[in-house]
Amino acid sequence: MMSESEKTAIAAHLYVTLRRKLNRVIDVEWLVKNEEYARAVIGMARQNGLEELAHYADRMEELIFGKSIPVRHAEPAPVVPIRVVAEELTFDSHEPADNDGSTASQYIGTLR
Repeated sequence: MMSESEKTAIAAHLYVTLRRKLNRVIDVEWLVKNEEYARAVIGMARQNGLEELAHYADRMEELIFGKSIPVRHAEPAPVVPIRVVAEELTFDSHEPADNDGSTASQYIGTLR
C-alpha cells in the first residue's frame, strides 16, 4: 500500500494542474480519503484530453485503487433556452440623482 504522503503529493499536482488549465478547484484531502470523490476527479481529469492531467489521473488511480477503474460519465444536462420578456422587468422610480441632478450614470432598471 502506498503512503498517504504519495497520494497527497499526486492529489496536489492534480489540484494545481486543474486550477491552472481548467480553472477547477478540488479538495485535495477529500480526494485522498474518499474513493467516490476520487473516481469523479479522475474522470474529470481524463475528460479534457490534456496529457498532463491524464498522467496524474492514472497515477492517482494506481495509488488509490491499485488498478485501472472504469469511469462513469454523467449524462449532459439538457439545454434550456433563456427568454427575457420586457414586461417582466421592473424599473425603480426612485433612482438617486448625480451631483448635477441627472440620473444618466445610473443603470437602467433595478440592476445596480
